[in-house]
Amino acid sequence: MTFFSDFLLYNALIHDLGGEMKTVVYADVYFILNFSIDLICLVICGAVSGKSRSKLRISGAAAIGGIYACAALFITYPYLSAFLTVLVCIFMYYIAYLPNSFGGIVYGGALL
Repeated sequence: MTFFSDFLLYNALIHDLGGEMKTVVYADVYFILNFSIDLICLVICGAVSGKSRSKLRISGAAAIGGIYACAALFITYPYLSAFLTVLVCIFMYYIAYLPNSFGGIVYGGALL
């Protein structure tokens, strides 16, 4: 288990030795954080839109969002990142709630 103070001590030691400080991102922590936030957002979207929800479908959609969040760390083009983020939001809503029409898909993606 890594503690926050260890991270600060590591960066202070590297800085004192004349090196550059690094930002460390742990993929598992980043995935779990994004998965849980996506899960909460999808549940709220379902409550707002009045859709019935399956726990398995919502969890799958939140997992897709968590995987995309980890992959998005490597995208260097800002316009591509914004475009893919919108597409993934719409795809997550589609996976979670299977709306009947294109308008329902766009509405759900806008809620996310």
